[in-house]
Amino acid sequence: MFFGEHACNLDEKNRISIPVRFRAELGQDFILTRWFDHCIIVLPTEQISRIEEILADKGISKTKDINRFLYSGLAQVTPDKIGRVIVPPELRKHAGITKDAVVIGAGKYAEIWAPEEWEKKQQENMGEANVLEAMEELNI
Repeated sequence: MFFGEHACNLDEKNRISIPVRFRAELGQDFILTRWFDHCIIVLPTEQISRIEEILADKGISKTKDINRFLYSGLAQVTPDKIGRVIVPPELRKHAGITKDAVVIGAGKYAEIWAPEEWEKKQQENMGEANVLEAMEELNI
């Protein structure tokens, strides 16, 4: 499970450091791609394969934009010896990451955010009342 929040810097080679405990869950190679709310999703490679299988059964008219969104920015990455991965330019642009980043755990996956976007998201949608309402709707 991915949890916690980790601040990191984008270095001169456009790399960020993925937290050690996240790397243990992700495996040797993993996936970065566009995600909702202007962030980057970080997934174990096998999870993108599961998404692909689900989409393959749904028909092209319903999945073509999803495929374009996910796969046009997809990068399979391998961390270096100290856990850094290169964040491709199209993903940095999508997330608005220029210098600093925040890597957060979101249960079955992780996300990479520009700090100001993460702060904005927390203020707009993650207030206690909003989370409580969502939990009640889901019967959690």
